[in-house]
Amino acid sequence: MKSPAIYITTNSHNDTLYIGLTSALVKRIYQHKNKLILGFS
Repeated sequence: MKSPAIYITTNSHNDTLYIGLTSALVKRIYQHKNKLILGFS
């Protein structure tokens, strides 16, 4: 079983925080950095 992770990231201007929950943290951060998901990236 994968452990859930809560993560906090920000936009390039550092003026908005995004809080997320995932069980695949490395994959999720990759998705954010490469803009593979809609919404906040």
